[in-house]
Amino acid sequence: MIFRHFFFNFAAMNKIYLLLSAFVLLFFSCQESIEDRVAREAYEYTHKNCPVKVGEGIVNDSMTFDRVKRIISYHYSLSGQLDTTFTDEQIQHVATELLNGVRNAAHLKIYKDAGLSFRYVYNSSKDPKRIVFDRTYTEKDYNQ
Repeated sequence: MIFRHFFFNFAAMNKIYLLLSAFVLLFFSCQESIEDRVAREAYEYTHKNCPVKVGEGIVNDSMTFDRVKRIISYHYSLSGQLDTTFTDEQIQHVATELLNGVRNAAHLKIYKDAGLSFRYVYNSSKDPKRIVFDRTYTEKDYNQ
């Protein structure tokens, strides 16, 4: 009786260990790299949400990821009064606001922890080839 009880517990424990080991192996084998995750999320975000109006005269056209340079890029179009040449003072103000946004964005934490950079590109709606504003923030910038 004791032997049967011991054997049952031993067999049950082996099954539990086997299932646990299989789960751990499956869990870790299914993990995607940060680069794969960002590329997937950028693609999904762009195809599900873009273009999307984010403010008066500002449309988010897409989100992309450059695997080689490890840069997440947000592409916007400006229209109306915003679709003009910015003064140096306005450019500095926008640059500071975007940097503060990156620093304070909780949803970017996993990407910041991985040392990814963030690029913001604003193009003219009248002349899409004209870049009105283009700034990249690196780990050095947002961790300062």
